[in-house]
Amino acid sequence: DFDTLQLQLDNGIGRLMLNRPHKLNALSPLAMQQIIDACGWLAARDDLRVLLLGGAGRAFCGGFDLDAMREGRGSIGLDATDLGRRMIDALEAIPAITLSLVQGHCVGGGVLLALGCDLCLAADDARFCIPEMELGIPLGWGGVPRLIRRVGPAVAMELVLDGSPFGAQQA
Repeated sequence: DFDTLQLQLDNGIGRLMLNRPHKLNALSPLAMQQIIDACGWLAARDDLRVLLLGGAGRAFCGGFDLDAMREGRGSIGLDATDLGRRMIDALEAIPAITLSLVQGHCVGGGVLLALGCDLCLAADDARFCIPEMELGIPLGWGGVPRLIRRVGPAVAMELVLDGSPFGAQQA
């Protein structure tokens, strides 16, 4: 039972749905821990062949839940940053084929979550954005190496430094 997710497994097909539509499925520490737990359970399943990762409502994932991650000094804590890295690692450790189904907004950490899957399928209304530089936040969770592996160093640098939204076609 999860507060922030829906998880189903039927006939070898798993469905992991971020379920905080009122927060655009933003990743709170609780949500990240629950994703880690769900991925650990899924990775141990011999009957899982494919995992579909999606977001409830009008967004795939709004990235960091900055409100939930703030500490007393108003900064993002190291524990939350490491939790994000562990979340992506847990998703990547699932031996089955993983697909992210992106609709609506996919921001910052949500882009990294989508990249943690083997394939990313983007709907026509998908809007990707990596705004960390503009916000003065470093792209954590091993984001830069992950981006470089997927799109190469030049495109990764452009995406991180520019921060402009881009659609499904460019993605």
